[in-house]
Amino acid sequence: MKNKESKNALVIKFKQTKEKFSLGALLILKQEIDMLLSIYNVKKIKLFYQQELLKDHIEKFKQLFPVLIEYNAIDLDEDNDILWPFKKFAYQNDDSYQSFERILYLNKLIGKKPCLKWGLKQIQEAKSFLSRYLGKIFIVHLKNVAPYNTEESNANLSEWFSFFKKHAIRGKYNFVLIGRDEASKEITQIPGIISANKENISLFSQLAMIPQANGFLGMASGLCQGAILSNTPFVIFKHHKHHPDIMKKELDSSKGFSFCNSNQQIWRKIDSIDNIEKAFKVINNE
Repeated sequence: MKNKESKNALVIKFKQTKEKFSLGALLILKQEIDMLLSIYNVKKIKLFYQQELLKDHIEKFKQLFPVLIEYNAIDLDEDNDILWPFKKFAYQNDDSYQSFERILYLNKLIGKKPCLKWGLKQIQEAKSFLSRYLGKIFIVHLKNVAPYNTEESNANLSEWFSFFKKHAIRGKYNFVLIGRDEASKEITQIPGIISANKENISLFSQLAMIPQANGFLGMASGLCQGAILSNTPFVIFKHHKHHPDIMKKELDSSKGFSFCNSNQQIWRKIDSIDNIEKAFKVINNE
């Protein structure tokens, strides 16, 4: 990689609406910024977004980038600023905000595996929380969003209950549930199951647990970007009818994304007990 090019500002045009807002899109944007900052030296980041977007998320997002400034209108110096996305990667529709196309491009340009960087506050909160538990830590996200259609990669909770009943062992295999999705009481009452949300751990700190864990299992969702953009072993289940055209275009290896490690896989399969068992063997290297 050649020396960084100096620019005044990185100007980001992020116009996703509140109705279509996705945390996954914000995490992808964060990774893109991390990668762009490895290419360019900039004095500030100007973020232009729809004002009705969730302020809570934007405020936390700003904490991860000390040089980030909010803008209500595009303010671009074409000679000294970088406008992102580049024209050929401009957002076309709601799905394009969650596309990995831009990360794949930057990955080829930089030649370095994309991994999300977390702030010291999030890292310390995650580390402090996980230090309470002996044994291995596996992070889990069980997507459970109305209308609870399995073809939208919602979790089959009865299958996960059977898996946890067998494998969740306090002090040996601890499974930390992240996100705000509701899991059944049957699952949360199993020894060895910990709900980070019920422990009032902030969402970004929950995501910062992933790089510190032994592995990740879960359903395809925005939160899963935290695993995909890490070095932590993972298996993510994505129903074969969920975004089939996008997956055909962007999953550029037999197991998922080409920038991922061999023990980082996206499975276009249902989350049956047999498949969850096989996935656990992939991430639990013993």
